[in-house]
Order: sequence, then structure tokens, then C-alpha cells
Amino acid sequence: MPDMDGLQLLQYVHDYKLPMQVVVISGYEEFTYAHKALTYKAKGYVLKPIDTGELVAIVDDIIANLSPATDTPKREPERDAEQPTYHEAIVRLAISYAENNLDQPLTLTEAADKVNLSPHYFGQVFKAVTGQTFIAYLTRIRMEKACELLMNPLLKHNEISKRIGFADPQYFSKVFQKTYGMTLRDYRQQYQKQK
Repeated sequence: MPDMDGLQLLQYVHDYKLPMQVVVISGYEEFTYAHKALTYKAKGYVLKPIDTGELVAIVDDIIANLSPATDTPKREPERDAEQPTYHEAIVRLAISYAENNLDQPLTLTEAADKVNLSPHYFGQVFKAVTGQTFIAYLTRIRMEKACELLMNPLLKHNEISKRIGFADPQYFSKVFQKTYGMTLRDYRQQYQKQK
């Protein structure tokens, strides 16, 4: 930063009691640097390379402890265990969007746009909250839907492919076989035998 470093900026925010919450992201592991940051009321100190889960937890804690009317910390910060954090709510919204638009060729970028985050940050948040990437999750729910649709013998494979957002039926077939270790036809025949 021109004219001042991060700690000087943090000190300025602290000294002038500016209404903002600050999380320091730094490459410095020295205790004195971290201690100074906390002295100036930084809400967290995250070392590079960034642990996304740690950063998400800090931001969620800050948001949970803000008063909606004033954006100032609550005096008694208590959050209902059933209430989702800010990032959990974002992920739930993205999941709902994906599940309701399985027939569309969804991308990480499109899902990120729907929740107003950059694709990179959304991808990190999604993995930190769910333990899997957005694309892995999307593929899983598409394959589960494919299994459900294969139970209908009147639906052709290319129709099923379109209904779950795969424009290329051959690619859909390859992904299905990789996921379940059998072809679409074998899966359908196996289901028919079990009836």
C-alpha cells in the first residue's frame, strides 16, 4: 500500500474508531506483528497461504455478531445453532439454484453470479462449507437424477441427458459410467431385473 503498511492502516482505523471490522491476512508469522494487530482490535489474523475454512469461520463470526441496524457488535453475541451462518446461507442458495436448474448447463461462474461472489471465492466457500467442489456436487446430483430418470423405460438416453444439463449425450454416458462403473443400458437393465 502506498504511504502506509497494513498495521498502520489498522492503527488508523482503531485510533479514529472507524465503524469497520478488520481481518488481517499476512505472510508474517512473528508474534509481535500478530500481537499488534490484535491490540488494534483486528477480528482475526490469517496467515498465508490462506486457510479458506479459517477465513470463512472468522467472517461468519463477525457477521453473526453484528447488529443488523447499526453494523456494530452485539453486546450478547449468541447465535441459534439451527440458524445458518452467512456462508452456509450462500451455499444453500447456490444448492437450491442448482437443484432447480439441473436441465441447464450450469457453471461455477453462473452459480457465483447468483450469490454475488467472485467465482474463485465462491468455489473456496462452497468447498469449505460442504467439503466438496461445486462441480463435484453438481455432477453428483445430476447422476442421482439420471438414475431416477432411467427407471422410466420410455425415456431415451439423449432425453435424459438434456434433462440433467448435458448437451452431449456421449459425454453424459461417459460421466455416468465413470460414476457408477456401468453403462446406462446396464444400469437400466439391472433396475428392470430388480422390479
